[in-house]
Formats: sequence, structure tokens, C-alpha cells
Amino acid sequence: MAKIQIKYSDSLAQLFRRSSDRLLETRSLLESIAKRLRYTFQKNITESASPEGNAYAPLVKPIRKKVRKTETRPLIDSGNLVNSFDYVFLGEKTVVVGDPTHYGIYHQTGTKHVPKRSFIGIRPTDQQDLDYIVGNWAGWVFGIYDAPEANVFLETKAI
Repeated sequence: MAKIQIKYSDSLAQLFRRSSDRLLETRSLLESIAKRLRYTFQKNITESASPEGNAYAPLVKPIRKKVRKTETRPLIDSGNLVNSFDYVFLGEKTVVVGDPTHYGIYHQTGTKHVPKRSFIGIRPTDQQDLDYIVGNWAGWVFGIYDAPEANVFLETKAI
């Protein structure tokens, strides 16, 4: 009987070991996602649109004229809200991105006297960026971008 033996190389074994170690290193992935979401939330405010793309209700009258000066966009008063977004890790698998101000929630959800102007949320176009971030991380984990040529992974020998 004619046979061929196929054995994966030391290079492939090394790639598997490196990948299994890297797979546990999710902090860089979560941090990249958190930074992208922070940017998205800031963009929602500066563009005066909800994550769904709905324009914010216009200002009825300027409030606190001393602070607002010439700013006419909603939610951009002193800049505190738009610059407040941050993230915090809760363990190895979770990161929370948000606004720590005491008043952001009232704009996000709306009240009897404050129209809803949501800023926390993912725009449909942001999904591509998040997919790209995850894809790059997966490429790093599995060595796709820095792996040797595939032909060095398998050793063949007629037996």
C-alpha cells in the first residue's frame, strides 16, 4: 500500500502556541473598541445627530449665555459633556464606555423639559469599523499577518 505521512511543522506548532496565548489577551481588543465608541459618541454630539441619524431638536433659546458664547449646536455648551466620555474595564472580558456627568442621562433619554438627544449608541456605519478592529485583532491572534508562508507548516514524506 502506498502512503503519505503529513506532519505539521514546528512553525505551525509555534503559531498554535502563540495564538492560544494571544487569545487570552483581550484587553487590547476591548480598549480599541472602547476608544472607537468614545469617538462615535463624541461625533454624535458634534454632528448633532442620534446614532440612528436623526437630527437633534434645535435649541429653543440659548441657556447660560456666558458659557455658550456663539455655540448654537445642542449639547455643546462648555464642552464638558462631549469631552467627558471615558471607559473602564470590569474584569478581563468587559469594558464600559460612557459619560460620567450627572446630566448626560437626561439628554440621552429626555425628560419633561429636556428633549431626547441620544448620543450613546452605534451608527450603522460604525459596525464596519468595529468589524475591522476585531478582524485585525483576530489576525494578530492567529498570526495571519506575520505568519510564514503556508508551505513551511506541513512536512510531507512518502512512506
